Amino acid sequence: MAASYLRQGMFRHVAAGVIREDVLAVAGEPLLGRPLLQGDMRGGRSVLGDSLDALRRRAAGELRALPPALRRPGAATAEPYPVMRSDRLVRLTAEVQGIDDAAALAQLRRPLAQHGAT
Repeated sequence: MAASYLRQGMFRHVAAGVIREDVLAVAGEPLLGRPLLQGDMRGGRSVLGDSLDALRRRAAGELRALPPALRRPGAATAEPYPVMRSDRLVRLTAEVQGIDDAAALAQLRRPLAQHGAT
């Protein structure tokens, strides 16, 4: 049985070896980029089969791929890391919330608030 968090998708866009943005999408929506959400555990056991060394290498690679301004813990950056909504998610959100004016739609297309800020 799939966990409820798998009803959405998160995709990472990488260019020239650097992570550029993540996109929150509707489950099953075909987007470019690497899917980030996947089931790793089933019945209390890992289904990936990766060794601890492989997991360490993957984590190190992800850290190297961060934009330079985000590689240091606590680094201050003028530009927050962009997390966007997919076009389909924007349309569904607008439909559910009854949004039909251009300004409100433009707001939905902006990066999601960082660290709980609005």
